[in-house]
Amino acid sequence: MGMLTPLATGLPIISPESLTGPQFLRALREGETTLIVGVPRLYGALYSGIEERVGSGGRVAATLFENGVGLFAGPRRLTGLDAGRIALRPLRRRFGPKLRVLAPGGAALDPDLAWRV
Repeated sequence: MGMLTPLATGLPIISPESLTGPQFLRALREGETTLIVGVPRLYGALYSGIEERVGSGGRVAATLFENGVGLFAGPRRLTGLDAGRIALRPLRRRFGPKLRVLAPGGAALDPDLAWRV
């Protein structure tokens, strides 16, 4: 299903050379990816990679990121308003400016992780 539906509708399928961070990000940007279909472990790894990268900027950056993600997740749960989309725009530009949907499959996605990504 993950490959047949896009092909049947004429959409391209982008496969990175490897699932390492740099190769994955390169494929997202160059392929102008709008949707990712992946298992929950992929999304957990992506989020962990982002946390590590932010953490390498120092304790202050890591704390701001973690508090910011938590700050934006609460109102989004209650109202549907995604203020984090604007506040985290630099991160979104690096990740894939056209990325709109992360669709999990194959296993249950941790609800806490779902609200964070």
